Amino acid sequence: MKIIAAALPILLQGLQVTLYIFVIAIILGFLIGLVVALLRLAPFKILNWIAKVYVDAIRGTPFIVQLFFIYFGVNSLHLISLNSTVAGIITVAINAGAILLRLSEPASNPLIKDKLRLQDQSDLPVHKP
Repeated sequence: MKIIAAALPILLQGLQVTLYIFVIAIILGFLIGLVVALLRLAPFKILNWIAKVYVDAIRGTPFIVQLFFIYFGVNSLHLISLNSTVAGIITVAINAGAILLRLSEPASNPLIKDKLRLQDQSDLPVHKP
């Protein structure tokens, strides 16, 4: 019990840093996801392709690889110096943006919109799984 009591301040400090990274990264991830979602809806094929490559690249690589790439790769360029907290925020934000975009894709699918519109117009009961 003494070990837990001695470690509690350190654990609470870690929780504080984790929540700080989480809140900032989710807000930035939402903004990234929104911009990429708008690129997916753009009439230009190149913008749509860029958004698709972004999602496939982020979703196709492990999170730890992305974190190492941002922290070690960007710092090795000697253009900017990222500390571990900033690298964590950037990595989580980029990952969250791709995940939020993937979650919002069905809502932007025209076939689903037409199906929902037709269900609203008909008197048939809607099947909800």
